[in-house]
Amino acid sequence: MLRFHVGTEITTFYPNNESDNDMQTILNTVAYISKTGFDQGLQYFQSNNFTVAIKAFKQINFVAISNILSPKTLVYQIQIIKNIATFLFGPNFQQFMLHEISSSYQAVFAKYVNTFLKSVENNPRTLLAMVKHDHSYYENSKLAALRAHQGAIPDEVKFQECIIFCNHRIVGRFTRKNAAPLNCFDLFILSLFESIEFSEESSEDRSFLNPNYVTSVNPSNIQYKGGYLLVSGTVQRCSIAVSRLGNNSAYTMLFISQDTVSQQQRDLIRNIMGIIAESVMGIFKPPTNICTFQNPVTIFTQIIINRSTGESFEFAPAMSEKAEKVYNLIMRNIINKSSEAMPRGYQTMLWNDGRFTFLYEMRFENIYGVFADVETSLKNENKILVDSKNISYENIAIEIFGPAMEYSVYEIFTVFVSTIDQKSAVVLSRQFSENTIKQLSPKIDTRKRKIKSQSSLNLFSTYSSHRRMSSQPKSSRPILALGVMKTPQKNL
Repeated sequence: MLRFHVGTEITTFYPNNESDNDMQTILNTVAYISKTGFDQGLQYFQSNNFTVAIKAFKQINFVAISNILSPKTLVYQIQIIKNIATFLFGPNFQQFMLHEISSSYQAVFAKYVNTFLKSVENNPRTLLAMVKHDHSYYENSKLAALRAHQGAIPDEVKFQECIIFCNHRIVGRFTRKNAAPLNCFDLFILSLFESIEFSEESSEDRSFLNPNYVTSVNPSNIQYKGGYLLVSGTVQRCSIAVSRLGNNSAYTMLFISQDTVSQQQRDLIRNIMGIIAESVMGIFKPPTNICTFQNPVTIFTQIIINRSTGESFEFAPAMSEKAEKVYNLIMRNIINKSSEAMPRGYQTMLWNDGRFTFLYEMRFENIYGVFADVETSLKNENKILVDSKNISYENIAIEIFGPAMEYSVYEIFTVFVSTIDQKSAVVLSRQFSENTIKQLSPKIDTRKRKIKSQSSLNLFSTYSSHRRMSSQPKSSRPILALGVMKTPQKNL
């Protein structure tokens, strides 16, 4: 169970109705902590059987409550909900929640939060802010970018990014030339946006696209929405043109540009979206749900998330409905445990419960597709680092490799079907993930771009920063100590 509360000591912005006694007790405790300044460093507490995480943004308290999730996992969920508020209301979202409260603002915020909660219930991987990508995503994206002739998009449109979905799974995406892609959290919020805008059932025919549907003028089938996204290091209001790529088509498109667009710009965007729709006809492979790669015998499942750009892929065997429920419990286990890694400075975490072995790794890939080996130092293995309010995946890479180097940051979650020794687990996981990334993402065009990703958005306001050893010359500065943590055996 996961619940949220957003509001001040005396007003509630979300949810609209809160009546049960347990919740009221929790909120009274939160109000007391906020009012008295009882413990400025307090980030979570226990109440009955619930874990409660708190984060205040000015006078607005964001509260996450659960009886099954760990404190650090709850902190991460608060960051996601805060990102929803930023997307809808801008970086000064507190203004809307404090002084401009209206039922319409509350309703739209509730729609996003409820959609997120429903997704978590159906798919625990949502807790990772993971966006579904098809396995043919990279190939599709490359072809779409080439055929859509990005150079023909006028500068006045201020094009930022185009994302194409099929049944709520990203099947293609390309960005303005020489621009960094949107960060992983904005991409996740946009996937929520897409699922809300196109919540109705679509055609079973996954090959149906009709460019004429997109370019229709009377009536126009393109809707224009707005949202705040991180562009060029600054949160800016963007225009999001959205449309299905055919009447009741399973394909949908988000065309994102900076600033509010004029009618003339809308005419240009409509024509451009039509060109893109026509260009991608016949090049997209039908989305696939089952991994086409041969897993090593001992690997049960693996999730690979590129935190610099948002691409994520899951590889798991086909399973029955009953088996999927067990699988979801396994996923919740690895998500809960791995949330402890970053605040403690661990690059790797390994544990088992007697039936499964779980491995979490954070890995770094340079612009040439080579993964870096980060040395470990046992002296800092169990040392909890100082908290930082500005932690981000980009900052982690900078702390380790320095600002001159450009690395993509990956989080990799692997589950083995039996107990396995530490060295073998790491070797097998790395072999499979590296081979998978190479097959999915050829290092042509998409990877050799020397562009820094826009992953500087704050992640965990409570997650600790990697310390910069500034007292030593950079050439002799040891690589940051990142340890391997083992946890005792526990049942699922």
